[in-house]
Amino acid sequence: MKALSIFLILALFSSGCAQSYAIGAAPPKKCVDDVLMPGVDRALVMGCFGPAVSTRNIEDKLDDTFLWEEGPPGNALGWKIARVVLYTAADVFTIFLAQIITWPIEMAAFGEDEYITIVTYDEESSKWIVDSSATHEKD
Repeated sequence: MKALSIFLILALFSSGCAQSYAIGAAPPKKCVDDVLMPGVDRALVMGCFGPAVSTRNIEDKLDDTFLWEEGPPGNALGWKIARVVLYTAADVFTIFLAQIITWPIEMAAFGEDEYITIVTYDEESSKWIVDSSATHEKD
């Protein structure tokens, strides 16, 4: 009985791929609205988006290209919790073999939109600050 209790506790606090995807991280869309404004330091932009996929230095400007994903709109907290509980129960009862089914279902039903953001910086006082930015969906 003790072994079963330990197994159930570990199963509940471990997260499989489907659970991680259902919970999701805070999408960077807020970063697009809050951070990509003229005058913002490059370090803040990189803190929000992570490292740039590519960086180009053209004349006195610097261009960073970021790739990022945003989860589906309307993905309410209650629905996220319900999916995590369902996936975890399936994992416990199938010894985590349910991930073979739940992960593709999660990806197909709740796929993310991919975006490209190009940020142009000007050098001011030995710091790179945002000059302009453009975000569009990845083809």
